Amino acid sequence: MDVGLLVPGWGAPQRVQAACTLRAGGISRAPFDSLNLGDHVGDEPAAVAENRRRVRTALALPCEPLWLQQVHGARVVDADAPPGPGSGPADAAVTRTAGRVLAILVADCMPVLLASEDGHCIAAAHAGWRGLAAGVVEATVAAMGVAGHRCMHGSVRPSGRTASRSGTKCARPSWHKMRGRNGGSSATAMAAGNAIWRCWHASASMRWV
Repeated sequence: MDVGLLVPGWGAPQRVQAACTLRAGGISRAPFDSLNLGDHVGDEPAAVAENRRRVRTALALPCEPLWLQQVHGARVVDADAPPGPGSGPADAAVTRTAGRVLAILVADCMPVLLASEDGHCIAAAHAGWRGLAAGVVEATVAAMGVAGHRCMHGSVRPSGRTASRSGTKCARPSWHKMRGRNGGSSATAMAAGNAIWRCWHASASMRWV
């Protein structure tokens, strides 16, 4: 079975693309069946590794995504910085490097994907209610160093009822200019799946997948 993917056709900068995985196309056994990408939920490590490999292949990713140790907080990591003791748990990441892949794992939380208007800086945040209350979206925009009115954000919103873990509901992506006080944004919807941001060089352009 092919890897289940949502590839939104939204109004992001041309060099920026995104995808959200669904639940089909992996090898994990119940209750993780089947495309579980989280290595922290008790699934077999070999199954998670194979599922991640399948996603890399399906999206033709140039490298392994940056998988965060998400803790429902507001810490943002710089994906371009060398790994070190400061890596640790985080719920958002920022990159300005073509070819860097960002990933956010969600169940009933929402992946928030951000990009500067020119597409040269991108970010991904894990936005559950705890993270939103702690200011994860505001912290991510601050880490990007982009004025709020020059930052766009995308989210994967459920269609109809709140998306369930089974992934049976179809998600509807959206893309908006940042809005709110001081360029901030409030996120209220939830989504199921795993959001993957990436930049890569294709000829003379950068794109998200």
